[in-house]
Amino acid sequence: MTVNYVYASVKTQKGIRVEDAICLISAIFTERFIEAANEYSINGHNFEPGSALF
Repeated sequence: MTVNYVYASVKTQKGIRVEDAICLISAIFTERFIEAANEYSINGHNFEPGSALF
């Protein structure tokens, strides 16, 4: 399911750039791993979006 989402998200008329797919997959999985670790709430915080957390 994630692979299909990434494929559809980064596909252009010229094809898929590998670096775009890797970047998107890493962002998705990093968010899921942070959530799975349950050490930090990625949805319930007071930080401004895009600010540094660590």
